[in-house]
Amino acid sequence: MKPAASAVPSEVGTLARKVMEFSRDCLMADLPYLNKAFFHMPLLADEDIASFGTNGKWIRYSSLCVISQARKDRGSCSRAFLHMVLHCLFRHPFESTERDSLLWNFSCDMAVENVILEMGLASTASDRDEEIEKFLGTAREKIGMLNADRICRYLMTHPEETQDFLSKEKLFFRDEHAFWHAEETESQGGRHNRKNVRAADMGCHDAEEKGEGEPGDQEGMAGKGGSEDWDKMGQEAVSNMESFVRGQGKGAGAMLMNLNAVNREKQDYSEFLKKFSMPDEELLINDDEFDYIYYTYGLKLYTDMPLIEPLEYRDENKIREFVVAIDTSCSCQGEMVKKFLEKTYSILKSGNEFFEKFNLHILQCDTVIHRDVKITTDAEFERYMGNAEIAGYGGTDFRPVFTHVDGLIRKGEFRHLKGLLYFTDCRGTFPETMPGYKTAFISIYEGKPIPKVPAWAIQMILQEDEVQ
Repeated sequence: MKPAASAVPSEVGTLARKVMEFSRDCLMADLPYLNKAFFHMPLLADEDIASFGTNGKWIRYSSLCVISQARKDRGSCSRAFLHMVLHCLFRHPFESTERDSLLWNFSCDMAVENVILEMGLASTASDRDEEIEKFLGTAREKIGMLNADRICRYLMTHPEETQDFLSKEKLFFRDEHAFWHAEETESQGGRHNRKNVRAADMGCHDAEEKGEGEPGDQEGMAGKGGSEDWDKMGQEAVSNMESFVRGQGKGAGAMLMNLNAVNREKQDYSEFLKKFSMPDEELLINDDEFDYIYYTYGLKLYTDMPLIEPLEYRDENKIREFVVAIDTSCSCQGEMVKKFLEKTYSILKSGNEFFEKFNLHILQCDTVIHRDVKITTDAEFERYMGNAEIAGYGGTDFRPVFTHVDGLIRKGEFRHLKGLLYFTDCRGTFPETMPGYKTAFISIYEGKPIPKVPAWAIQMILQEDEVQ
C-alpha cells in the first residue's frame, strides 16, 4: 500500500523542496532570459501524484519521486522543471482537446525534448540523450521543424509510422499531462488514468504503490498562469532570446522557432482571399431600367428637370482576372505548391469572384519567367494540375513577374486585373515602385524568419495545415 501523504517524513519533503529550488536556480543561471517564466508558478508538493505535473498555474511534484530521481540522475529534476515550463511557453496545456490525446501528448513531449537537447545544458543532461538525438535526427528528416503541431499532423497523416514513434514514448516522458484539461478528465472518471504506467517508465518510486487520491488543497498558492499570461511571457521570451542568440550564436534556435510558430496568430486564408478578390463597385448608368418617355417629357415640360432620374448602379458582367505567381526557386517546391494552387482556385470559385467567365494566369518563375499558362475554365485548370511540372530551381527575383504582368496589361490581355498572388518565401529582390494592382505575397511558415515585404504589398504567412 502507498504511504499516506502525512506519513511522508518531513525531512523528505524538505529535501525534495530544496532539490526543486536548486533545479530552478541552475536553470535561471543557464537561461536568464526565462527567469520570469521559471518563477511564475509556485512549487507544490503533492504526494498523491506519481511524478511531476503542471497546468500553467503551478508545478506539482511528488517528494518521493524527486528524491528517487535525484539519486539516480542529477539533472533529471532540472530537466523535468524545464520540460514543464517549455510546455507552458509553447501553450501546449491550453490547446484544444479535439486532437487525438495520445498523439498530441507524445508530440508535445517530443517537441519540448528537441528544444532542451539543442540547448545542450549540463544541468539538464541525461544518459538517454544520445538515443534521443538519434531518433530526433531521423524525425527531422521526415518532418522538418519539430514543433507539436507539425509532429502531430505528421503522425495523423502517416498512420503506418505512428507505432514506431510511440514506441519511443519513454524517451520523451518527463511529466503528467492530466492536469492540462483536468475538468474534462475528471468528468470522464479520473485525473491520472495513465500515471502509474508512465511514472514507472520514468523510474520514480514504485508506481504500484501510488493511489488515485486528489491533490492537496493548495490552490490558493497558485499563480495566475492562464493562457493570456503565457502568451505575454512567450512574446517577451522571443524579444529576450533574439538578443541572446545574436550574442551567443547557438543554443536557442529550435526554441525560437517553436515560440515564433505559437506566437503567430493564425489567419483565415479563405476569408482573406474572398476580401482580396471582392469586386469593386462602379457608378454606371443602367440604360435598361428607366422609362425614356417620362424622362424626356419632364425635360420638355420643365426644361432641365426630368421626371425620373436614371438608376446609378448596374452590375457589369466583367471577366474576373487574376495572376498567381509561383516562386519555383529551391525554397518553394513539390506538393505544397500544388496544395496552394488547389486551395486558391477552390476559394476563388466557391463564391461569385469569377462569375461565369474568368481569366487566370499561372506563372512559374525564379529569376526569370519560365511559364505562363492561361486558365479560363475548370477543365483547363484540371488539365494544368494533372500535367503540372515545376520549372526553375534558381534564385528569386520578383521584378520580372511585375514587368511581365505590366506588359500583358499594355497588350490588352487584362482589362480589369483584380490582383496578383505571389507564393514565395519572400527571399528575393522586390520592385522599387508600387504596381497598379493589388499584390499579396503568401508564404508558408516553416520555422525560419520570413523577410518583410514592401509597404505597398500585403503579406500573409500561413501554417502548412492552413492550405490543406
